[in-house]
Amino acid sequence: MSLNSTLAIILLSIISLYGLGFNILKEDFSVLRNKKRSLFYAVSFNFFLLPLLCLLFQNLFTSNLDSRDGIFLCSLSSGGASGALFILRSRGNAVFGASLMGILNFLNSLIAPILYGLYKGETGIDLVLMKKIFMSGFLFQILPLTIGFIQRNYFPFKVPYIMIIVRKLGGLILLITIGILLIGNYEKFRIIPYSVFLISAILNFIASVSGLLLVSEELEFQSAISSVTIVRSLSLALLLSDLYSGSEISKLSILIYGIFMYATGFLFSYLIKKEA
Repeated sequence: MSLNSTLAIILLSIISLYGLGFNILKEDFSVLRNKKRSLFYAVSFNFFLLPLLCLLFQNLFTSNLDSRDGIFLCSLSSGGASGALFILRSRGNAVFGASLMGILNFLNSLIAPILYGLYKGETGIDLVLMKKIFMSGFLFQILPLTIGFIQRNYFPFKVPYIMIIVRKLGGLILLITIGILLIGNYEKFRIIPYSVFLISAILNFIASVSGLLLVSEELEFQSAISSVTIVRSLSLALLLSDLYSGSEISKLSILIYGIFMYATGFLFSYLIKKEA
């Protein structure tokens, strides 16, 4: 991944998480008392159901091992930071979405490497890798989220203006990120099997309806679940690809999934906001 796309994704992560934290008030946390089942459902969907569905569709549509690796890594790498932007855009419940992202990122450092290792037929725990994943999540997700929360609750200043700026800026950076990924890799995408595009589209659609399948839940919690589930951690997927595969096709498959992911999140947040 190019330096420009890396910087764009990092900036999008920081802006998104800061904005999400800025939308959370201290008293909002009381809502989590009655949402344990919904959190369990969302965590299970992200770590187990989506990867299993990914394996199913791969067996149906593709035999290219490198592209299979890339898409499977995306399905494993939950809790992408820009999910925070789509929570805000879809008017999802901020504290529920932030809590779900926190749980997924904490578990990611342990579960994602182990599951991918088993998928590749390897065993053992890489403590250095787990530490690297945890520190990345802390710097680019937990820290900006916490700063936004502290500023809103203890140093409030021109709250409406900041909320508008964060949403507008986040949307602009999102479009720039999609553009950079498309323009910077367009020629290379020609070597990727069409099945990668098909599976990416199917999995992103399933992720977008994941919250809506919880029919007993209110729309704001449904949209928070879908927003978080749509967005995978591209940085984690690329890191694992570098360590275990190093294949260019694997990395390009991850970027293709990322383009579908951002486009799906943008469309989902637009449609669900009209229903709210």
